[in-house]
Amino acid sequence: KSIMLAEWPVARTEDISDETEGTMSLIQGIVKGVRNIRSKMNIAAKEPIRVVISTSTEDEAAGITPYEKFMKDTAVINELEIGANLAKPESAAAEVIDTVQIFVPLSKVLVEVEVKKLKKQLAKKEAFFDRTSGKLRSPSFTEKAPPEVVRREKERREALLQEIETIKKNLESIS
Repeated sequence: KSIMLAEWPVARTEDISDETEGTMSLIQGIVKGVRNIRSKMNIAAKEPIRVVISTSTEDEAAGITPYEKFMKDTAVINELEIGANLAKPESAAAEVIDTVQIFVPLSKVLVEVEVKKLKKQLAKKEAFFDRTSGKLRSPSFTEKAPPEVVRREKERREALLQEIETIKKNLESIS
C-alpha cells in the first residue's frame, strides 16, 4: 500500500505524558541556559566545559539525572554535577531556568581576560552615554534639532543605559 493512500496517522493519547513533557522542556531550557552562558562569556561552542546544576529539590535532581548524557552531548559539557541546593562555585557565570540554577565555573585566566574586556566595553559605553546625555542636556540641541533626532538620541541613551547595566551585572557575576 502506498503512503499516498494510507490513512493519516493519529496520536495515541495514552503515550502522552505531561510529566515527561515538563522534564524535556526543563532539559531544553538547561541546554539553552548553558549556551547562553557560553555566548555571554565568549566560550567557544566546541570547548568542553564544567557545569553545575543546582535544583530546588532532590526529586527534581533525580528527574533530570537520566538525561545527563543528552545534556553533555548537546551542550558540549565534559563534567556535569547535578544536585539539590548546590553552592555556586567561585567565579562562575550563572543562569536561572525555572527553579534550576546553572553554574559554569570560569578559569582564572578566562576570568581575568573577560574582566578586562568587560571593563573596556563599559568605559566605551559610559563615554558614549555621557556624550549622548550631554547633547540632550544642551538646550541648543533640544530646541534646534528636529523632534525625530531628539527622540532617537533619547532612545539611544536608554539603550546605552541598559547595556551598561548588563555589563555591570556580568562584571559582578564573574568577579
